[in-house]
Amino acid sequence: MKRMEHVADRLEAWGDWCQRQRDGVPSKRGLVSSIYSFVRIRSVSIEASPFALHQALASIEAAQTDLLVRRLPQELRVAVLEAYVHGRYHTVARNARALRITRNCLHERLCRADMLLARWMVDEGSFDKNTLPCEHGYHRTPATP
Repeated sequence: MKRMEHVADRLEAWGDWCQRQRDGVPSKRGLVSSIYSFVRIRSVSIEASPFALHQALASIEAAQTDLLVRRLPQELRVAVLEAYVHGRYHTVARNARALRITRNCLHERLCRADMLLARWMVDEGSFDKNTLPCEHGYHRTPATP
């Protein structure tokens, strides 16, 4: 099975966000501080710097992703955390060894996590289902009578 690029990119941004949080572990305060930063930037000036606005929006998206990652079943959540937070600068083989599973098993868990996260992102409206590949259950053609 192939990884979903859109989800992997979002998880990569989420991993960066996690690293910026205290001790590299996201907290529930992360979403609140992201929203506060966004509101503060908007209220300070209509012409807030594009970079500051982008950072605030990226933090909100990462905090939303964090909430979705927390919903994953434990074995998938642990694989995502190892790949994108704790072992983000390690090789796939090293991350798999840290979890005491094979590389193929780690890849399979990340693919399953991608699929679940993509469905939830489509449901919450943060992903366009038309950007997802057919093999992941979208773009179904209507049944012919």
